[in-house]
Amino acid sequence: MHDAFGIDSTTGAATPVGATGFNRVGAIDFNPLNGTLYGIGVDPVSTNFDLITINTATGLGTAVGPFGGSITGFVGVADMSFRSDGTLYAVDGLATVYTVNPSTGAATPIGGPQSLPFGNALAFSLSDTLYKVDNEAAYIVNQTHGSGTFVS
Repeated sequence: MHDAFGIDSTTGAATPVGATGFNRVGAIDFNPLNGTLYGIGVDPVSTNFDLITINTATGLGTAVGPFGGSITGFVGVADMSFRSDGTLYAVDGLATVYTVNPSTGAATPIGGPQSLPFGNALAFSLSDTLYKVDNEAAYIVNQTHGSGTFVS
């Protein structure tokens, strides 16, 4: 099981907070509307990829629901990011972009596999532009159909 850590913003030092109760926890982001920390974790019993909330005081994760619902061909979440209005986006290992319901974990693909090169990171700018970065380039992601425009 993975532990959650607090990071000192001045020194960069990491301090253990507590066990999440999930394996392979990643793709974490705060919901800007309520400050809740979300992530993706693998349930140690069912082995499902679950959308989880993480208690920042204790580190304990709570399953919201299985990520994606009945999506076939899902290969795991590479990253996810909240837009300022609370809309959650995710990208999987095949670069498919999804919108995700933060109350249920249900995901809706908005861009088919390889509509963008394989991705590692997904993040919104302060002006709500969605960026995806792979090992070699950055792209602006169209938030309606998931296509990307090369930036650098």
